[in-house]
Amino acid sequence: MKSIQYFKILKEAFVTVWKNKFLWLFGFFVILGSAGSSINIKNSESDSEVLPSQLISFFQDNPMVAVFAVLAFLFLILALFLLRLVGTAAIVKSANNIKVYRQSKIRKIISETKKYIWRLFLLEVFVGIALALLAIILFVPIAQLFVLKAYALGILSLIGAAAIMLGLIVISFFLIKYGIFYIILTNMKLRQSLESAYSLFRKNIKESLLMAAILFVLNIFAFILFLTLLTFISIAFIPLVLIAFLVFAKTGVIIILTVALIIILTMTFFLSSIFAAFMQTAWLLFFKQIAADKNDEEKFAEKLAAENKIPSPEVI
Repeated sequence: MKSIQYFKILKEAFVTVWKNKFLWLFGFFVILGSAGSSINIKNSESDSEVLPSQLISFFQDNPMVAVFAVLAFLFLILALFLLRLVGTAAIVKSANNIKVYRQSKIRKIISETKKYIWRLFLLEVFVGIALALLAIILFVPIAQLFVLKAYALGILSLIGAAAIMLGLIVISFFLIKYGIFYIILTNMKLRQSLESAYSLFRKNIKESLLMAAILFVLNIFAFILFLTLLTFISIAFIPLVLIAFLVFAKTGVIIILTVALIIILTMTFFLSSIFAAFMQTAWLLFFKQIAADKNDEEKFAEKLAAENKIPSPEVI
């Protein structure tokens, strides 16, 4: 295993993000955009039977409204997805040459990401579709085994397919992760970025998995700290809720709970934005180290060196 100073990478990423607070805004883009993938329409248990029928009746009576609602929902999902890509590209572009981009305007940095968005979009879509098709190929025959009541063979096949699928998910993760860096840092085309990403991962499997494990543990640790902070805030608001109830009854409770919710949401987005910028920067520093460590990565090193040249003040 190559001598990679993981702690130094994490420390440098933290210092970079902490000293350059404009990266927090791009981290917010990433967090807000990531929320698009988790948007869900769920009904409460009490409305599980009433609400769907009401919606169906309403949409049947107003078909144009139904079409507009669906299109608006899809547009929102797409807009949030693109916002995440813009935030990711902006963090990578800025953190890669922080001395230059800390002097740039936010609008200019966002403008520079436009030329990468389409390829980043296709990268994630292509890998996602390929992964979904492979999952279908793997699990549909297994489902047929269970239909035929071949349970023993079905269970064994399911375990094997799950192991294969897990490996494919890991490979897909690094194809996207490294592919993003190749597209943004060296302006590679989609196919070339995928090939380079796979080659880099294949040559650095242990290092890549270790980095992912370290950041995963760091994610868990950060989540625990956040829950602890959230618990303290909740406890601090309990006396206020009791006082508000005694003085203003339900109205006071609603006001205090609303304030608490606003504070919690603000804190959540604020801390998550910083952490998202930190994570992306850490991956970038790790990527640059393993990509520049191979003799056959000379082209990448040359392009990266050209990217890091400080332009004239007129350019900024």
